[in-house]
Amino acid sequence: MGKDGPHPPVHGRMRHSARRSTRFMPRAAGPTAVRACMPNCASRTDGVAGDAWRASCGWPDSQAVTGVAGDGPPSPIPARRPLPIWCVAPFAPPRRTDCGARTSRTSITYVRTWEGWLYLAVVLDAFSRRVVGWATADHLRTALVLEALDMAVAHRRPSAGLIHHSDHGSQYTSLAFGHQLQASGLVASMGTVADCFDNAVAESFFATLKCALLYRRSWPRRQDAQLALFTFIEAWYNPRRRHSTLGFLSPATYEAQYHSRTHATAVA
Repeated sequence: MGKDGPHPPVHGRMRHSARRSTRFMPRAAGPTAVRACMPNCASRTDGVAGDAWRASCGWPDSQAVTGVAGDGPPSPIPARRPLPIWCVAPFAPPRRTDCGARTSRTSITYVRTWEGWLYLAVVLDAFSRRVVGWATADHLRTALVLEALDMAVAHRRPSAGLIHHSDHGSQYTSLAFGHQLQASGLVASMGTVADCFDNAVAESFFATLKCALLYRRSWPRRQDAQLALFTFIEAWYNPRRRHSTLGFLSPATYEAQYHSRTHATAVA
């Protein structure tokens, strides 16, 4: 028992489970914040512990490609106002009335299953950190990233000028992808080679995905992993996962509050 009283074991386990058993330290600020020692005391009492992200090293093996787009958005990108950037990441502008950001980040990642690799491509809104488009496939052809881009465009209906930021992957430097960006009115942007901070928004999402889901169990079938990814993104990450960058709000809540303030200002 600490100075603030006992920590109920059942309550602690429920909170731990609600965070997908990966992080016991509460993501809270302001009046809801607690002393730093309290989560540790509660962890010992409840017999739970958070997962840690495993370290990795090595430089990406990237070669120069003709026709590569320049580096558009600054790094890091502030999230206090609407920005024209989407982030693309293989693990692979929305209308301002629909979304605060005018920037996207994109990338691709790999998911190991007993049937073989499953590839995930995502498009994130740099303003709210929301996953606005994603796609899975058993291949790394350009069709994978095109499907993720099509979902993002359909959901956000961006106006011309939104910046689409990605790495130098062959899918993003392909003619088909470039033509699709032009047809959607998006501006291509690519970061510098071997720069781990350049697409940090997308890579941060993948780090959370790996720690909270992918590395916690094996995946016998690709279909199992696809269903888990859908649940993770649409039922947890977008509506519930809180971000310190967003004032410890989830992407959905952050966008809702932004639109509420914008509407109140317009009415006033």
